[in-house]
Amino acid sequence: MEDLPYSCDICQQKFKWKGNLPVHMRTHTGEKPFSCDICQTSFITKRDLNRHKLTHTGEKPHSCDICQKTFAQKCNLQSHIRTHTGEKPFSCDICQKSFSQKSHLNTHKIIHKEKPGEFACDVCSKLFKTKHELKIHKVIHTGEKPFSCDICHLEFSYRSSLTAHKITIHSDERHYCCLMCKQTFKLKSNLKIHSLIHSGEKPFSCDICQKPFTKKGSLNQHKPIHIGERRYSCSICQKAFLLKSTLKRHIVTHAGDQGKHKCDVCLKRFTRKADLARHKRTHTGNKEQSYSCAVCQNTFSRKDHLNRHINKIHSETRK
Repeated sequence: MEDLPYSCDICQQKFKWKGNLPVHMRTHTGEKPFSCDICQTSFITKRDLNRHKLTHTGEKPHSCDICQKTFAQKCNLQSHIRTHTGEKPFSCDICQKSFSQKSHLNTHKIIHKEKPGEFACDVCSKLFKTKHELKIHKVIHTGEKPFSCDICHLEFSYRSSLTAHKITIHSDERHYCCLMCKQTFKLKSNLKIHSLIHSGEKPFSCDICQKPFTKKGSLNQHKPIHIGERRYSCSICQKAFLLKSTLKRHIVTHAGDQGKHKCDVCLKRFTRKADLARHKRTHTGNKEQSYSCAVCQNTFSRKDHLNRHINKIHSETRK
C-alpha cells in the first residue's frame, strides 16, 4: 500500500505530499484566498481561479476531434469524449457498477452508505434512498426555480432541465448519431429511445393489460384508458379527453380552421390527412383497407368501429 504520511487532524484524510495538506485544510476553514478581479468570486486554489476566468473571456481552447465541440477546460473535453467512446473508467468497489464521470460514481456510492428509504419528505412523507434525491424532490413542493436560461430567461427547477432546454431550443448541434440509420439527435436520451425502434424492444408494460410500450410517456398516456379518467380538458368548451393528443386535435376545431384536407367527392374538410383517408372509404366502399371481425366476419371502415363492435357484441365470447 502507498505510504501517505500527512494526515488531516479534522477528517483523517491522508496525503502523500505535505503541500496538499494546507490546501485541503481550506475545505474545513472556508478560506478562499484566490479572488477573481472581475466578479470577486473567491476560490480555494489558484487552479480553480484560472478555470473560472475562462467563463469571462469565453475562451474554449480544447476541441473534440470527433464532433469539433469546444470546451473551456480539458477535463470537460475528456468527459465529453466518453460520450463518443462509451468508456466508463470509474467503477464502484462495492457493486462494480461503472460510470463515465467520477462525480456520478461519488453520487452512486451514497446508496451503499445510507439505508434505503431513510430520508422522508416532511411535506408528503415520501421516502428516498439518499439525501440528494430528497433535496431534488422537495423542489416540487416549494416551486423553486433557481436555474435561469441566460438566453431567454426561462426558469427551471433543475440544472439538468436547463441544460436539456438550452440544447434542444437554443442549439442546432446534434452530437448523438444512430449507428444503424445515421439519424442524429441533440440529446443522448433521445438517441436511446430511438434505438428501441431498431431493436424492437418495448421495456414499459401496462400492469393491467400487459400492452408493451417503447416509451414510459406512452405508457402513462395509455393507463387512463383503463380507469376512464379524462384528465385533459378543453379550456374553451370544457370537453374532457383521455389523451392529450386527442385534446390537441380537438382544439383545432375551435380555431376557425375547418381543415386543410378536403374530400374531392363531398367537399367535407378535415384537420388531419388520416381522417380524410378514413372518410373517403365511406364513398368508395374500399374493402382493401377495411377491418374485419374475426368472430363474425363483419367488416368496418374504421378500426375503432371494429373495436367498438367486438366489445359490444362479442364481449361475452372473449371471456
